[in-house]
Amino acid sequence: MGMRGAVAALLLLSICELEAYIDRTTYSPVRLDTFSGAMHSITGERFFGFKQDGFINFDMNCSGETGRLLLVALTHNEYTDVSDRPSSVCNEPKSASVTYDFANATGPTWVDGRLRYQVRDSFGQDGRRRFYSFALIECPPSAPVRSPPGKCAIKLVTLNPNGEHLSRDEIPLPDVFMVFILCWGALLLAYVLNAIWYWQYSNLMHKTMFFPAFLGLVLSILDQAYWRELSRDGVQTPPLADARDVFSIVETTIFFMVTMALSDGWGIIQSHMDPTTTASVIGMPLLFLGISTLTTFVHRYFLGLAIIMVVLIVVFVVRHSAGNLLFLHHRYHDIALIHRAEAHVTISLPEFARPIVNKLRILASIRSAFIFYCVTWAIVGIAGSFLDNHTWIVELMTEILLLLYYVLLYSCLRLRDFHDYFEADRLRQEAENSTDEIEVDLLADVDGKPFGLLVPLTPGLFRDFIKLQRRYSNARADGAAEPPVDEPDGRQARALAQVV
Repeated sequence: MGMRGAVAALLLLSICELEAYIDRTTYSPVRLDTFSGAMHSITGERFFGFKQDGFINFDMNCSGETGRLLLVALTHNEYTDVSDRPSSVCNEPKSASVTYDFANATGPTWVDGRLRYQVRDSFGQDGRRRFYSFALIECPPSAPVRSPPGKCAIKLVTLNPNGEHLSRDEIPLPDVFMVFILCWGALLLAYVLNAIWYWQYSNLMHKTMFFPAFLGLVLSILDQAYWRELSRDGVQTPPLADARDVFSIVETTIFFMVTMALSDGWGIIQSHMDPTTTASVIGMPLLFLGISTLTTFVHRYFLGLAIIMVVLIVVFVVRHSAGNLLFLHHRYHDIALIHRAEAHVTISLPEFARPIVNKLRILASIRSAFIFYCVTWAIVGIAGSFLDNHTWIVELMTEILLLLYYVLLYSCLRLRDFHDYFEADRLRQEAENSTDEIEVDLLADVDGKPFGLLVPLTPGLFRDFIKLQRRYSNARADGAAEPPVDEPDGRQARALAQVV
């Protein structure tokens, strides 16, 4: 499974351990008088589903006597029960779906001085169509044991028709990831063409957004190669598996880093982030990268720390995006007040404030897309725990979810002709910076004390001045609020009336 990711532990399902589909292991029988039985799992918690005419090929070579051994095929429920009480199969073989008693049914052969046990049997027909995990059950000895225990080398091959090594719920995966290679490639191509066409409007944020889609494409290629190799050979190539793990973790890290930066308004409402925010946007995802690497390649004990980091990142995104949305709303109201105060502005308020409106829409869409992704990933993750036998469906849903998130993100951040935005911004700046100054002369007496102003008046300004002076006098006498101004020269007249 690749990284498809969201919140808390669900995001970390993407860094699961890889397993070969041709299982090779060694086994040392206990064979002590006080021994009460044990289970040695061969395929672990990987359950294989057989199609019609599927089969298993089991081969075990032992250097000495093994005592009584059973090869069993267990369903999910049986696996739990037998893990707790292995000797139950020895007493009641029917407690496992399929049981091969080497002492009674198959019997070993001697090959080059070694005991060899072989089982080849068909699965997938009626009564054997479920998903199975295979294990060895060592039963308690029936008599005192004198010879030293031997050591066994085991090889188990599970096959479906036409040499298919994948379980029946995994067979569609190579084709599924081929489709996603085309989807990620199309998204990346569309983004690159858009950036080239409107290159003069791009900023550092738009250039950085190239990497998430590129990593999504690379990871889909690795996933497709991984499942194709398992399908063909049944054994993974360690470099390919490691590269797939590394790119999965890096993709998740870039996902968090980009979302955190956008939630802080980088490239949308500000060109630079303050040092504290920059440290958080870079440091927290990198810390997640380190912890996830330890979880994947060292031990899963570090999973708890990774969950904590995911929660902190989600809180950062929700908190910072909410703060920036509040800031933009306040800014919009400020611009609306300026628009109402400027009688000479002939465009409507939506046009006048269009840059701010679009920034609000972009930031709100990013925040909604991230919350939708987290909630839906949680739902898919919970549903996936009940779809153990439908691996390709879980992979399909998680991959579609991540692809849809980036499609929404790129749609919001796509470049376009911003010339109209520049014009609206110019008008807004002119309105904000306009002081509507008028030239006046200060009149003073012989002692230098001012006693009046000499003001050039146009007919309209003189008329408005007289009207406003009368209204101000009445308002001050009545203690009323300041009267509104709607006349063409209202601001100059108001200034004069306030002075006088």
